[in-house]
Amino acid sequence: MKLTTAFLSLLGLAAAAAVPAPVPQSTETPEELVGPFRIVSTSKDKNLDGLTLWGSHIGAGFSLARLGAPYENQPPLYLNTTYALPGKGRLVYPIRDDFSIVFQGQLQWDTSSDVAALLLGVGDPLYTFGIEEKTGEITIDGLKRWWYCTVNTPYGDQTGIVWKLGDGKPDDKKCAKIGLKKQDI
Repeated sequence: MKLTTAFLSLLGLAAAAAVPAPVPQSTETPEELVGPFRIVSTSKDKNLDGLTLWGSHIGAGFSLARLGAPYENQPPLYLNTTYALPGKGRLVYPIRDDFSIVFQGQLQWDTSSDVAALLLGVGDPLYTFGIEEKTGEITIDGLKRWWYCTVNTPYGDQTGIVWKLGDGKPDDKKCAKIGLKKQDI
């Protein structure tokens, strides 16, 4: 009898161990990411055509979006469309492969200028980027107002990607009109 009871007890423990523990369910919406991709420039200026967007450090948690040749181990970009309309979202630039450090595209404007610098930083942007389905062009609210200009940064004047504000035209001596396109990798 004791042997049967011991056997049944062991059998019960084995059955209990075989039943998996319940897995907690996340209440967070999973991120919907488009990518990875690079952003490349298009321009009538052959010196600016076909270059890749990358970030150049200009301050605590911020990089100025610049153009240059692609480099080894360059972080890819993504479009986070989790909370946006189809084809639109936040431009995401992960600094680490595990997405634990993520910069997002945002504009920073200066009241003395008619352009706003495109920054990659830790702050939340106020608008969404888009990728035109047919052309792959990068837009903000459906508009393509990209230029490559000299802008003032904490490290002095640097050239970077900017967004043209309003009806004004950026200074041709300091700026060149460009386009930005998604390039799958």
